[in-house]
Amino acid sequence: MTDKTKIGKYFSYDINQGGWRELPKSLLLIAITLLVILQADKYIQTLIEYGYCEKYGTFLDYLAYFFQGDYVYELSASSVFVLPIYWLAFHAFVAYIVGFYPYEDFVQYGRMSILYGKDRVSWWLAKILWQILSVAWCYLLVYGTIAGYIICKHRLLSWKLTEEIWNNLSPELLNYTTTDLIVVIVILPVLTTIAITVIQGVVAFWKTPVVSFMLVNAMLVVSVYSTSYLWLGNYTMWLRNDRISPEGISPVIAILIDSVLIVIFLIIGIRQFKRVDFLGKVDGL
Repeated sequence: MTDKTKIGKYFSYDINQGGWRELPKSLLLIAITLLVILQADKYIQTLIEYGYCEKYGTFLDYLAYFFQGDYVYELSASSVFVLPIYWLAFHAFVAYIVGFYPYEDFVQYGRMSILYGKDRVSWWLAKILWQILSVAWCYLLVYGTIAGYIICKHRLLSWKLTEEIWNNLSPELLNYTTTDLIVVIVILPVLTTIAITVIQGVVAFWKTPVVSFMLVNAMLVVSVYSTSYLWLGNYTMWLRNDRISPEGISPVIAILIDSVLIVIFLIIGIRQFKRVDFLGKVDGL
């Protein structure tokens, strides 16, 4: 059996076991998305009442609202900062969905499967593929929920910003081309979440899933208050873009860092997993 065949076999198992197990939790993500949509609607309704806007938003308006995060935080005696709770909730949810199943399966069934299959690397790479697919599923669920809401409300399912809305929120975003919008609202957040997930997966086997989950959430909170390339959470907030805030993050540099981190931690993970003690590593859950 080739390595690709083994990875496919393990991956198919993960879809059946891990995928169906985590599926009911998706309802929470749908609820989070709907709360953000309703909050956006409330804001737009205020603009309409005061005559700043004539209509509700498009698909892209709600998507941009969901993934905006917050501006660069500047500490001062008079500064007031509100934690972007929905942004944090989304990323914490993703970390929770992807963070526990691989290690739990390893402890319960994975060790025997690896011993019989005699291929540690294929088993671990299948788990990484499952985590990446889970990240994609979470983002698609957000997109689908927004699209469903737009369709139900008979609004525009278009990739176009409503100028009146963003003139009052963040007018700089109106200067972005369609390609720019795709990069900062779709590609960069997804790629960054995948990078965080790969790192989380490596740490989970190095320490425990609980430790890796806590570290990811700590990184997200620090990202809110510190705009630095060191804290990957900044990459997922387009309001931290350097075209909006001079102290912000360059999307090009962020994409390069994400890509390098994915490759580095995949290599670290493979080397680490080759040395995992199958019989001794059962604590930490």
